[in-house]
Parts: sequence; C-alpha cells; structure tokens
Amino acid sequence: MNKLIKVKTNRARNVIFAVLLLLLILAYTCPTQEDYYAWLHEEHGISCDQYNYVDGLGCVKDGQMVLRSGSTFSGMIFNKREMKYKLLEDGTVYKVNTVGFINTFF
Repeated sequence: MNKLIKVKTNRARNVIFAVLLLLLILAYTCPTQEDYYAWLHEEHGISCDQYNYVDGLGCVKDGQMVLRSGSTFSGMIFNKREMKYKLLEDGTVYKVNTVGFINTFF
C-alpha cells in the first residue's frame, strides 16, 4: 500500500515538473516588441525604428510618416496586438491583428 502511494506521489511530482518546465520554455520564447517590429517591417514594410523627440517612436512606410493606434496584450506565454497604421499623406489604413507565440507571429 505504501509503494502505491509513493508511485502516485512520484508521478504527480513528475507531471507538475513537466508542466512547470513547459510554461518556463513558453515564457522564454514569447516574442518581444523588437521581434514584432522586425515582423511588421518584413510583412508590411512599416519600419518603427526612428525615434522622434516630439512623438516618441515613429513609424515610416515608403518614406511617409505613419500614425499608429491600437492595443497590446502581453501575457506570460503569448502576446496579442490589434493595431492600425495610417499613412499621413494619403490616408491609407493598415489593420494588423497578430498573436505572438513561440517567437512567431500569426
């Protein structure tokens, strides 16, 4: 009877350890804001690496200034962004909804 309890305790401990290890790996691979900006530049051609002392970090697409608005949710293992980028000169709006998980954006 004692061996059965010991086996169940060891199994439960191993499961808890595996879940904690998985959460740690997922938290470590959560994409950063820099990863998002690199993805945004690659996918949509919007570069957000120019710093403007009046407005803070500014975005540019094809030499035109871009206004951005939206929301960001950063969790431990994933992050979600719902952003709108509007070109100042012609008014074109780009809606970008992404989920970042395991160093990848979907």
